This record gives sequence, structure tokens and C-alpha cells, in this order.
Amino acid sequence: MMNSPLVVEQARNVLRRVDVAKSSGTEGRIRLLYQLIYQRAPTDLELSLARDYVASDAATDWQTSAQTAWEYGYGAYDEMLHRARSFYRMGTFVNRTWQPGGKTPDPKLKGLSLTGDGGTPDRSFAVIRRWTAPRDGFISIQGTLNHPAGEGDGVQGWIVSSRQGELGHWTAYKSQAPAQLRGWP
Repeated sequence: MMNSPLVVEQARNVLRRVDVAKSSGTEGRIRLLYQLIYQRAPTDLELSLARDYVASDAATDWQTSAQTAWEYGYGAYDEMLHRARSFYRMGTFVNRTWQPGGKTPDPKLKGLSLTGDGGTPDRSFAVIRRWTAPRDGFISIQGTLNHPAGEGDGVQGWIVSSRQGELGHWTAYKSQAPAQLRGWP
């Protein structure tokens, strides 16, 4: 698997090599990596594709992309269509908690919140973490949906694609449920 921990670790190890770190220029580094990994020089096409890839990666501001890729809010989920029907950004971040904001918050939204490890929905709205991929690719999601014993009436979690609809749904009541999505799309 391309993004397996072993492959990622080996890629990092190659980049830590002194000869790779000291290689000059993009083209020199590409040629050295081909020699180390494939024991041959890159073809003209491979060299061109690698240069284009490096240029496109350099043009991406990862820190800004990571910050803007995530949005925190609430909305309605349509269980018949398996899609989010609406999404509203939470405007206030206080005490490590996202909450609906504004000068006069709607009383219907009282108690709605989203934290780093959970959230509090209500009967009308789900709390939503929305991620927009900064580029095409394959993703894997692994986590645990947790409902501590003795609190509330259970939790539900969904992973929903704006293009394909519901990709996964998990429920936990006084228990934990592993939530995994591998190699999507």
C-alpha cells in the first residue's frame, strides 16, 4: 500500500541520506533518487513528470491548506438521501470548543458544541467536522466512536462525501465502535 507506515518510513529514510540532502537542484535530486530507488536514470518523460510534480507541490502552501481544509459547524443530515442537507459554520471558539456565534445566537442552537474529541448535537442538528481535500488522492480514516457508559442515549457517526454520499455509519451505546474507511475513493 502506497501510504502504509512502512513505505512512509522508508521514504523518510531515503530523504535523510546525506547524499540526497546535499544533492543540488531539483533535477539532480530526482536523478539521484531514481538511481537509489530504481538503480537507473529516469527517462525523459519520468524526469519531466517528476519536475512537474515537485513544482506543483512547491506551489501548495500546506500550512494554509491544512488550516483552511477544516471547517467546524452544524447542519442537518438527510438519512433518506444519505447526505448532509445543510452546513453552517460555528463562529465562536471558546475554551477549546466551537459554538454557534453571532451577536444574537438563535436559542434553538443553545448547547450545540464541537470539541477536539467530541461534540454535543441536538435533535435538529448534527455537529459536523468538514474537510475539503486540497488535491486529488486516496484517503484512509481510522478512529473510534466512543460513548461512555452512563451518559446520554448513544452516539452516531457518519463519513459523508459531497460527491458520493454516505461512505460509512457507526453507532455506539455505552461502548466503542471502530470507524474505518480505507483507500477511498
